[in-house]
Amino acid sequence: MLPAFFNAFWKSCLAGRHMLQRSVLCCLFLLALLPGFASAGELKLLAHQSEYPLGKSLHFIEDRSKSLRIEQLRDPAAFKAQQWKPVNAAVPNFGYSLSSFWFYVDVDHASIQPEPWILEVAYPLLDSVDVYFEANGKITRAYHTGDHEPFSVRPVDHRYFLFPLMLDKPGKTRIWMRVASTGTMQVPVTLWRTSTFIEQDQRHNMLQAAYVGMMAVMLLYNLFILFSIRERSYAFYAAYVLVVTTMLMTLHGFGYQFLWPHSVWWQDKSMAFLVAASVLCVALFTEHFLLLHKHLPRLSRGLRLMAWLVFGAMVASLFLPYSLMIRVAVALALVIALTSFVAGLLVAGKGERSGWYFVAAWGSFLCGIGMLALNKFGVLPRTWFTEYGIQLGSMFEVIVLSYALADRINGEKRARFQAQQRALNEAQQRQQAESRMLYQSVHDRLTGVPNRVMLQVVGSDLLADIRARGRSAAVVMVHLKNFHEINNTLGHQIGDGLLQNIVKRLQRLAVEMPGSLPIERGDRGRGSFHCANIEGVSYAIVAEIDSAESIHHDAEQLINGMREPFRYMDMSLDIGALLGIALFPHHGDEFDSLLRYAEIAIEVAQKSETGVAIYSSGLNPYSARRLTLMGDLRDALNAEQLELYFQPKINIRTGSVVGAEALLRWHHPMHGFVTPDQFVPLAEQTGLIKPLTRWVIERAVKEMAGWHRQGIQIGVSINISARNLREVNFGEQIQDLLQRYGVSPNWLTLEVTETAMMEDRDAALRVLTAIHRSGIRISVDDFGVGYSSLAYLSQLPISELKIDKGFIFDMDRKGGEDVIVRTTINMAHDLRLQAVAEGVESEMAYNRLRAFGCDLVQGYHISRPLPPKPFLQWLNNGGWRVDRLPLRQAS
Repeated sequence: MLPAFFNAFWKSCLAGRHMLQRSVLCCLFLLALLPGFASAGELKLLAHQSEYPLGKSLHFIEDRSKSLRIEQLRDPAAFKAQQWKPVNAAVPNFGYSLSSFWFYVDVDHASIQPEPWILEVAYPLLDSVDVYFEANGKITRAYHTGDHEPFSVRPVDHRYFLFPLMLDKPGKTRIWMRVASTGTMQVPVTLWRTSTFIEQDQRHNMLQAAYVGMMAVMLLYNLFILFSIRERSYAFYAAYVLVVTTMLMTLHGFGYQFLWPHSVWWQDKSMAFLVAASVLCVALFTEHFLLLHKHLPRLSRGLRLMAWLVFGAMVASLFLPYSLMIRVAVALALVIALTSFVAGLLVAGKGERSGWYFVAAWGSFLCGIGMLALNKFGVLPRTWFTEYGIQLGSMFEVIVLSYALADRINGEKRARFQAQQRALNEAQQRQQAESRMLYQSVHDRLTGVPNRVMLQVVGSDLLADIRARGRSAAVVMVHLKNFHEINNTLGHQIGDGLLQNIVKRLQRLAVEMPGSLPIERGDRGRGSFHCANIEGVSYAIVAEIDSAESIHHDAEQLINGMREPFRYMDMSLDIGALLGIALFPHHGDEFDSLLRYAEIAIEVAQKSETGVAIYSSGLNPYSARRLTLMGDLRDALNAEQLELYFQPKINIRTGSVVGAEALLRWHHPMHGFVTPDQFVPLAEQTGLIKPLTRWVIERAVKEMAGWHRQGIQIGVSINISARNLREVNFGEQIQDLLQRYGVSPNWLTLEVTETAMMEDRDAALRVLTAIHRSGIRISVDDFGVGYSSLAYLSQLPISELKIDKGFIFDMDRKGGEDVIVRTTINMAHDLRLQAVAEGVESEMAYNRLRAFGCDLVQGYHISRPLPPKPFLQWLNNGGWRVDRLPLRQAS
């Protein structure tokens, strides 16, 4: 059979004008044509050559009906009737086809020595392979095998299809071959000398073993990481390494040879299943390794959807035809691989190192996948790169991603170390802040001298020591006589600086006083303190004495030192001082009583020429007044002479009024305004605190119910005493009041000081827990000035911490309070509590608290305490937002 262009050329030769010309042209044509016939239909074996790729020597026909048999093709007439075509390619590749293909090639072995040869079909996924060797018009050998046949029927136990051919006599042998497959139809056929094939096959097996060994090492490495840190991305990657290695072993025939040689069904299904499984692992690993849910949430959702599709394809591959599912699996592999590569680029664009590692790894692997896929679809011929590109790409990918995983572990270690370092720094800062808070709780914030809290503790110990030694002592109280007038005239800023200088002189004079005892011993280069602040501008000194006369004389020396003018800012200021003295054990043996007696003596000293007075029971002007106030307080409670004032609480984030603190006021007809500090202790001592607290709660709840009826949705905070926490039915009484006025419990907040809670921890915890369970909120008032521990606070059912106003007052003047306030706010938030600041009296303090993240504030900057009607007017016209509901209709 000659092609058409050969016939045309032949006719042109015969059409020459001269016989010689025609003869020369015909001879040249025939000479040129002979080698072509040898390469297209016949292969001549040479003595020095051991490997013959048969692709370009093959002729083929396509049997669409799959009905042709070898007997039909061997018949000369039938042979000529078939339209045999040359392959003209190194490897016959027909893509996905359901036809069967017949091939033949004539092998001329006349010039070689007799020896065994091997016919190799190096594609293990062909369903059916029939090989016939014909010599001298007879079929000398016939073989039938394929991956739809048991592995045991193969002529040679090998991953590829091998057919032994013994060329023991000079002559020609025709090789017939029939191939059918539901997968890709590619037929790489090579004729080998047996010895050469064994050498080449050993080298190839060594390379495959090295590849599998390296992948096994990477698998074990990632499994070790998985078991160490238990992160799912490593599980997906380890599964991916395992599946890809198994898939490539199957692609090269090792799976059927070593793993499942007796399972024909699984051999048919395995390739599509493993491709889909590897794609599923890729999708899941990409989503978790690149943290797509964090960086690219929409792409993450899309990749998860594709993962479900791949999972469906993986399951379907076990039931649907291989020819369909291998195409679906390869197509999904390309889509997801490209999607993963794009995801890596996008994540890398966000500055993530993991994205760059991912791009480098998948870029190399995509090349191998692309070449393999195009080869499967018949676009690219079967070459070494299309056959082994995926191994090279996967090796590079596994190495890079394993390094990326290791780098990620190191990054996480660095992040954990940095987090631990930050936590340690925060803990140190918190410890320093707590130490500062503790220091501030027992020291005067302005002058730094010990305050009343420390004095009461140390003073009792000093008296116990003096009692043990049989000695006497005096408690000396010093009150700065004219300081308030000067402070009001010159202003608080100048007054603070002046007071610091005054206390320095007082401290020096106290040290010089004979017998004075240190209230706090110095450390870290700081001297001892011999005086303590009681309240305001009143200070106390404790001295060991010989007699009342000696302490009186020493007190006059001290007061003379305080009378000397103070030079401050080019001004000479006369402060003056008053001294009150109480003697131990003559006037009493309790330190608190001695302090109170010394304070009484101060009142007497105001009328004294020397400014010094020693307490005596006959000089106590408070006894009658105290008794009068006790009786008058009971009358005022029964006669409704007490008043409730309300100070608003603001949500600093929204600027809205969320509540108000109820404050009790008493205007005595004779003594005028009596402060709560004066009559509340009387109520606690006489037992009036119980009805007094109930009166306050009932009036506050009644006012709150009225606000709610008008649509004003705010709550009320009420201070309660330590004595209230000892009442058995205290919580039930409050619930009855709330039910009576129709107010929900969550609108009421009870404020308890740290000191009140610490008097009886167990009782406080029990009562407050019962109140909290009813829905009422609990607040810790004046936080920072008591001794409560964080461990105890964490056990209490509290909702908020109320920072002591002293810290807020000093924010504008001393930077250290900024740290304390900020730390207290952060601590409250760490305990899931609201932070409330009282005493906010300036715009600067308000802005700082907002910057610190404080939740609620109250103080004169917002509004002073107001009676009910003015408070309601302020709510309506105060300029702050108030949450309102539609007005309730009268029933």
